[in-house]
Amino acid sequence: MKEMAVGRLVDDTTEALQNWQLRPGVRYRYLLEFRIFRHHYGTATTVFPEMFHQYVQDAQRRYTTHDISLVKFRRVRWAVDRLEQCYREGTLTWRRLPPMSAAAPPAPVIPDHVGDFCAYLQAAGRSSSTLRGYGRIAADFQRHLDERGRTQWNQVSGADVREFIPYMAPRYQPSSMGPVLTGLRAFLAFLATCEGTADSLPAALPRGAAPRTVVALPPTDDETQRLLATIDRTTAIGKRDWAMLAFALYLGLRSIDIIRLDWANLDWRKSTVSLVQHKTGRPLVLPLLPVVGNALVDYVTSARPDTGSPRVFLCHRPPYQPFSNAWSFSGRIKGYMQEAGIRQNPGDRGGTHWLRHALATRLLEAATPMPIIASVLGHGRPDSTSDYLAIDVKHLRQCALSLTDTAGPKEA
Repeated sequence: MKEMAVGRLVDDTTEALQNWQLRPGVRYRYLLEFRIFRHHYGTATTVFPEMFHQYVQDAQRRYTTHDISLVKFRRVRWAVDRLEQCYREGTLTWRRLPPMSAAAPPAPVIPDHVGDFCAYLQAAGRSSSTLRGYGRIAADFQRHLDERGRTQWNQVSGADVREFIPYMAPRYQPSSMGPVLTGLRAFLAFLATCEGTADSLPAALPRGAAPRTVVALPPTDDETQRLLATIDRTTAIGKRDWAMLAFALYLGLRSIDIIRLDWANLDWRKSTVSLVQHKTGRPLVLPLLPVVGNALVDYVTSARPDTGSPRVFLCHRPPYQPFSNAWSFSGRIKGYMQEAGIRQNPGDRGGTHWLRHALATRLLEAATPMPIIASVLGHGRPDSTSDYLAIDVKHLRQCALSLTDTAGPKEA
């Protein structure tokens, strides 16, 4: 570390970043965040170590109050981490984003039970994604109560619970509020045991989210072919993306399960893929179809970096680490969709969920029984698979009544 002005630090970090092979869009976002950081601390003649922590904490507060999006908050963290590394080490080397410091925001006014709630969920065997999601909802609910001036849990009323719905609504579509309601209902039940809150509080929540008014249509054959045509399979990254996309399109795997695939999950002799699903915790065994196996062999033999990582799919940038999150792959699929001009209207869904719909549609059109479709997609509940019936246009047409066969009103 050495004394330097903020402007000098930004210039040095920008220069060190030039040696990295970044996509133009990623480089532009780094430079934009650097420029905002420089503007924020423009009057500071000397960089001090606490500056980075304070800047990230300010961004975190703006995120929790819905002033900035989660994507924006992550961009701030990445940019500040690069600035801090250059300040402390004088250079830039690739590293994962360190976890948020626990010493950041002041303690909430109302007694904090988020940690105890997450420990309770973990002891109950809930998945890590459930812990993160429910823990985030519980923290948002406590923040909502702080803003309403509640200092004790016995002050919480049904009105506080009901007002939490519009408080969270800007982050979600109406039909996607289901996990919020489920997580909050679980947190309220936990509070009834540890804080003695009223058992009637969960009753203040609606039974479910708003019903879907528009059914997300699956991709057509033409859209699927246009998507595949955008991938340049002559490049290393194109071979990787095509192999990953094949796992989603032909086997119906979710993004998180694709990026977490290990060599141990593949049985070449039996031509199977076996894994434990990250979302549901249920084991899943699928056939390694020839189209998937051929795409994987092409990637492994001619494009995959030679590392000792047990993960099948890697980032193609030194030091060739596995993907850190599922959004990276889903974002690449959406980018290919944009390049192919597929469904760019607001609210249209993309990513691997869209490709799972394509597989479900093909199975339905082949008159595959619903239990088999559920087993292929790894659904834990029958109603999860029944949602796909609404997109089976071919068989729904067979249920329609002909207007010519309907008797009209009799004349008087």
